[in-house]
Amino acid sequence: AMDAARTSWRLGADKVIILYRRTRAEMPADEMEIEDCLEEGIEIMELAAPVGIVKEQGKLKSLRCIRMKLGEPDESGRRRPIPLEGSEFEQQCQMAVAAIGQAPVLEGLTQVKGKDIGVTRWGTFVVDTETMKTNIEGVFAGGDAADDGPTVVIDAIRDGQRAARAIDAYLTGQKPEAKPFVVKKEFWSKPGQTELGEVKESPRHEVHVIDVELRKSNFNEVATGFEYEDNEHECERCLSCGCLRFEDCNLRLYAEQYGVDMNKFKGYVRRHKVDDRHPYIVYDPNKCVLCARCIRTCARILPISALGLVGRGFQTEMRPALNDPLVQTSCVSCGNCVDSCPTGALTFKYPFPGRASLYTEDGKTHCGFCSLACPITVKRFGGDRYFVGSSGVWGEYLCRYGRFGHELFIKQKRIVAPEVRSGRERRKVEITEAGQMIVRGMRRVADKYGPDKAAVFVSPELTNEELYLAGRIAREGVGTNNVASLSILGAGKEAGVLDRSLGFTASTADRSCIDRADLIICNNTSMESDHLILAVKVIQAVKAGAKLIVSNSALDTTDQLLSTLALDPMRGRAAVLWNGILQVLLDQGYFKAGFINKIEGGKEFLARRDFGMERVSDLSGVAPEGIRQAAEIIRKAKKMVFIHSPDRNQDQAPGDMETIANFIVLLRAVGREADLLLPRTISNSASLEIMGADPVFGPGRVAPEGSYAGAASHAELRKLLTDREIRAALIIGEDPLAWGQSGVWFENLEFLATMDWTDTETTQYADVVLPGSTYLEAGGTRCNFEGQVIEFSRTVEPPAGVSGREILQVLAAEFGIETGSEPFREIEGIMRDKLGPRRCFYWNTGQERVLDEGKLRLVAAETGFRTGSIPPPLTHGEKYKKQIRDVGTDRFRVRY
Repeated sequence: AMDAARTSWRLGADKVIILYRRTRAEMPADEMEIEDCLEEGIEIMELAAPVGIVKEQGKLKSLRCIRMKLGEPDESGRRRPIPLEGSEFEQQCQMAVAAIGQAPVLEGLTQVKGKDIGVTRWGTFVVDTETMKTNIEGVFAGGDAADDGPTVVIDAIRDGQRAARAIDAYLTGQKPEAKPFVVKKEFWSKPGQTELGEVKESPRHEVHVIDVELRKSNFNEVATGFEYEDNEHECERCLSCGCLRFEDCNLRLYAEQYGVDMNKFKGYVRRHKVDDRHPYIVYDPNKCVLCARCIRTCARILPISALGLVGRGFQTEMRPALNDPLVQTSCVSCGNCVDSCPTGALTFKYPFPGRASLYTEDGKTHCGFCSLACPITVKRFGGDRYFVGSSGVWGEYLCRYGRFGHELFIKQKRIVAPEVRSGRERRKVEITEAGQMIVRGMRRVADKYGPDKAAVFVSPELTNEELYLAGRIAREGVGTNNVASLSILGAGKEAGVLDRSLGFTASTADRSCIDRADLIICNNTSMESDHLILAVKVIQAVKAGAKLIVSNSALDTTDQLLSTLALDPMRGRAAVLWNGILQVLLDQGYFKAGFINKIEGGKEFLARRDFGMERVSDLSGVAPEGIRQAAEIIRKAKKMVFIHSPDRNQDQAPGDMETIANFIVLLRAVGREADLLLPRTISNSASLEIMGADPVFGPGRVAPEGSYAGAASHAELRKLLTDREIRAALIIGEDPLAWGQSGVWFENLEFLATMDWTDTETTQYADVVLPGSTYLEAGGTRCNFEGQVIEFSRTVEPPAGVSGREILQVLAAEFGIETGSEPFREIEGIMRDKLGPRRCFYWNTGQERVLDEGKLRLVAAETGFRTGSIPPPLTHGEKYKKQIRDVGTDRFRVRY
């Protein structure tokens, strides 16, 4: 009726009237259509029905009508119209259109092989509304021709989906899918203030339409849709009532599997307000089944669970400690409690607006925030809308950075194309043009000042392939040996620190050695904040009876609660402390001098020792009793693991790694099991030396092949920087200009090229900017702290369309360097040929680790003091972690 009336008006009718036997409230038409009719001047005459036609000279003169009143509701639920006697009247008109509904034309479609298909009294096919099957086997019907007849398009789409599933099951001989088990909130009662909380009412925005005058005499589209602001407003009005866990809620799936009838369980339920105060986690107590999985999981992650059960009987609830907001408890925001939840009680917030249970494309890769490289699953909704979950394997957890760190990549503006500086502006160019400008700029400065005044600096967060290509660009393209990570240089350490002690500088074992240990010693590693997943293994070992000694200038919660002994030496003096502990063991005869003299380097080691108790206590700030207690715990242990973070700046001390290596050598010499784990805070810093991104080593961790100008050590390259002698630089993934401490190194630059995935202070000053990629966008490999080669998959498309590795290959080609299409195969060959027996420690692809006891030696390390300022974070991951530590999770927000 609405279509006929509005079409008549558009075709030139002076007056259009709709006769309707009920009131507007009972009209089945869409409310928006009714409003549009009235706006266009169409009259709706309510409670009136035609009963005859009045003709004059063979033509229509008027309709004979009768007034109606509403009686009791009929089977449709609407009140039945009843004619009023004596209320007949005539409505003059020149045309009458009967528009009492729609009906499908089924002529020729109601029989199959002589059998009649069931038809309703409305002229539609009788179907099973769940499968769309008719009474004839193999015949399905849907849309306007089935069941309740013509309705809206979305109903036909729904029918098509159901029919497709049923037809597939029919053709393949499988059992049709069960009807999804769904319980709506209204089943118990309508959501009230307790659940909705302080949700403010916000009127909906109506679809924009053209003016009435512009509609007459044409069939132009009336509705012009929503503006962007309207879409944004309507999305913000969504209360996200649906359950995010619909597809994998164990409770719902079991109810579906066993055909649960919810009417048997209907009764009184408690109503709880949803707690969304945590920046990443939402807790809905209304969906909690009190299984306590989250509590047990939290207890595995932390020494004391942040969650627990409160109340008794029907009043029992899962709540954070003291019922405080979760983020203000001991919670470390790892989100593993959400993974353990079998229902929708605990869910994640996404780093973008909106929450719904939608289909995702899942990709497996690894986390790139530290050197543990934990397995992750990237769940993509499409485009730049995705979130990160755990691997799905029991016991494989994630920390706060691995699970939520991708907010950095989504919430920050990305560099999507190469850019070159033109005065104060930057203009986009093709990759090849940008590469050519970098070649000209770097070589111009190298020709003017010498290649030793040019440098390539790389982030330890890059893949092995990117590090390898950067090293080749520096040496073969620019002719300089100045290639390194500014993050590592700033820490003051040299390359190959443990080469003299162990024959290599890497972990001596994998993390499974923690399970066997009866003593774990942590130095310069904040397990809870830096390596939470490694801390889980330490916690379980301690609960199983292992002792724990922790040495940090600042002790975190895990250190204080779990440790058998917590030592807090002054920052930069840990090496003095551990030498003091070693001296106690020497004085007690645990390590006998005569025996030590037989170990390579032993005589010099003993001759240069000056670590008396009083001196060590004064220098380290640790009381003598703590030093003696540490020595006694070590003396009684049989299987020991030392854990030390070589790239963690907070508690680094000169000679600390060499001192720990001396412990390893001596303990093994007296028949004790002793291993060293070197978990790094930056994901791929262990690969800098083996990929040739270091002035000391070329690819394969051998001396650079050929003669190149520039630094031959970290100390020499640091001096070039501090003397401001670098005149041209290619900086990949680091941001030294964000800090005065490192920014002054580049005061005399004449040419700067950068590659990064987002704008930084350094890219702002660059002459040429290349787009980089994150660890989710660049396929390739990294080496974890155990030396295992970890493959990273390209689970998200880089906004630039190409990964950082691909861009570096283009740049290398512009420098005239042949790289091949598969850098990994080239690297694999180099590692196999150059590393030799050390391969199991640096490039482990399944080899057994065998420590050559004959090559161990004692080193008389220099143990000076470092009390200066902590170097600033230069990589994206380290800056992100620092900001969270500085302001706290509850106040941290990613800046766009």
